Amino acid sequence: MKKRLMKRLTLVAIITTLCLNVHAADPAHYSIRLQLEPEAQYLSVSALIRFVQPKGDTTKLSFYLHRQMEIKSCTGPAIASFRFDKETPSPIPYFSMGRLLELELNQPLAAGQSTQFTIEYDGYITKWSDWSANIVTKEWTEISLYLPWFPYNLAHGD
Repeated sequence: MKKRLMKRLTLVAIITTLCLNVHAADPAHYSIRLQLEPEAQYLSVSALIRFVQPKGDTTKLSFYLHRQMEIKSCTGPAIASFRFDKETPSPIPYFSMGRLLELELNQPLAAGQSTQFTIEYDGYITKWSDWSANIVTKEWTEISLYLPWFPYNLAHGD
């Protein structure tokens, strides 16, 4: 009887651990392949992004990306379409070169639910804020948060 009880408890512990690991592996995640050519000021990105809706329901995901990028593709099982508005200035002061990239979903995403998509884009980064140390040149290249070379989401950025 003790042996059977131990087996059942072990099974419950294994199932609980697996369930916890599924949730632990579910946070937003970027897997990015970056090709950077500083002398040409060119970069090319292929990214797999797992997005978790922080609160409420949504049918659109909003990101900010450098205005000089060209979207080659944006695909995923939940992605219906996308729009990259290069004209409207960024509302984020430290992200002045960022422009709105909206992904339209084919069904609502509820709080805590995740979706995954791939995005490919490239471009020549020749413009950045005067105050920014984030630049792409032959002499010096620095690409961090304030140069929106990756899709930045306000809800997950803080």
